[in-house]
Amino acid sequence: MRRPGAAADVELAGAGRRPAAAEGPRASRRSKAPKHVQQRAERAEERRVKTLARNPGRLPLAGPVAIKDLTAPEEFSVSGAQAQSYLAEVEEFEAWHKATPTVRKIDIRDVDNLDAVAVNYIAHLWEQGDEVQVVRAVVFGLIFKRGLPKVRTTLPRCRRAIAGYEKERPIESRDPTPIEALALLVDDLVHQDTQSDGGDILALLAAAAATNQFDAGGRPTETIELTREKIIPPQGRRFARMAIMFHPQNMGKASKSGKTDDTVMCGLDPEYRSLFVGTLEALYQATRPGERLFSPLTLPAYERIVAGASQRCGLDELKTVPHNFRHGMAAHALHHKLLDEKALQTRMRVLTPATVKRYGKTGKLQRQMQLLGRSKRLQGEALLKGTTPEKNPFLSMISRLKHLRRRRKELGL
Repeated sequence: MRRPGAAADVELAGAGRRPAAAEGPRASRRSKAPKHVQQRAERAEERRVKTLARNPGRLPLAGPVAIKDLTAPEEFSVSGAQAQSYLAEVEEFEAWHKATPTVRKIDIRDVDNLDAVAVNYIAHLWEQGDEVQVVRAVVFGLIFKRGLPKVRTTLPRCRRAIAGYEKERPIESRDPTPIEALALLVDDLVHQDTQSDGGDILALLAAAAATNQFDAGGRPTETIELTREKIIPPQGRRFARMAIMFHPQNMGKASKSGKTDDTVMCGLDPEYRSLFVGTLEALYQATRPGERLFSPLTLPAYERIVAGASQRCGLDELKTVPHNFRHGMAAHALHHKLLDEKALQTRMRVLTPATVKRYGKTGKLQRQMQLLGRSKRLQGEALLKGTTPEKNPFLSMISRLKHLRRRRKELGL
């Protein structure tokens, strides 16, 4: 606050003095910053340029949920890869928040509201069958972008949800399942069905679900929940082959990314197209209106059956779980150049390219092939190339799926 008479004081202080420009070089030297200050600023700029050069792939961290902009030191407190993971998962959370009628009007700028909405999103991820790594990326991504303290009292409900998630669903592998390993698993499961007294319909359906996941790239839960109404038979140019509509809008349930009416064409790989399309056609024909394609298979049973088949096939090192078939599709598509990253993003129904990079890791696919071993790889290749049901487990599975309606009726389903 200026004191009375201050303007007059200033005027008098300048009276009778020449303008600064007339004082010559001495005044211009006084207007510059001291030399040591300039040097410090130059060194800071050099450090900033070097830091950016070391992290060319870093994505900007500003987003709709940020209350304040992060400073450069805060932004570089995590690796570029971790920042991308945070960004991808938080963006999908934001999309879900906007698309979900029950929560979209809640202002998540308030931390308590954010905790309540985020814990509901975690429950949604639980239903979708996502891994705990995704949940952790969502919660810690929100904490990081908001600049909230990383302590146990921050987002307490989300913290409790993570603890429950980790207890019930331990951290699983995200490594892709090679198609040769898929062939071995399908062969084992079909064998379980043929050799068991009265057959093992759950093993047969688990083989079909794994095959469909590897082709369409569906999440485990949304694959198990597919009904006859979500399958689109061939319809001329628009749908040259059978297609799947995940999360139809008229059913009122959006996907993890908040989308509805996501349509995926069946038979991605031309070399094995007949096997994947044939599996879906057989399921479609054997299912009544309103019935689930994989009924009576449930997600817990599916996870248990895949784990048992993996152990019997000697694939323990691959750490195969149902979600790995989705990773397998992504890595297989990029490795064999069936899709580019943009087309893969559409097929996987995710919001950001960063999520595609997390799934489509061809290097991990090569490592999985090494763990599989030469003999098992050749065995899987031979099964895929078999031309009869006796030599190709997929053809045997399709043949047995054609009798699925009768078998369900015999079981009282």
